[in-house]
Amino acid sequence: MRDIMSELFKWDQDIFLQNLFISLDTNTLRRCCEVSELWREFINRRVWGCERLRSGLIVRLWTDFHPVQHELVVRGSVTSIACDDQIMVCGYTNGTCEVFNEETGECIDTFDDNEEGIHYTSSKLTVG
Repeated sequence: MRDIMSELFKWDQDIFLQNLFISLDTNTLRRCCEVSELWREFINRRVWGCERLRSGLIVRLWTDFHPVQHELVVRGSVTSIACDDQIMVCGYTNGTCEVFNEETGECIDTFDDNEEGIHYTSSKLTVG
């Protein structure tokens, strides 16, 4: 037996499916794109691709967006900042950089451009 969503796609229930997907919050809608190629294609084509729905989705993207803010105490002139979901790296004009815990803001480590395994250019730092 096939699941109900597959049947709805098979029966071309576009309006119902559009209303179903548009009723989801934007994070859930994004995760629905990962369920299957069929879901991703439908969401991209019939939800995001629908001019009438797209403007409302864009507004919801901004209202659902909750930026994370951290205050860091830095020790020099900053040239660059990079981060992921675990660490933040802050580069300074003197050739050093500090690695901070993303959650706590605590300085984990400091690197100097003279250390072995540290290579950088004006726009990229490679560790290791």
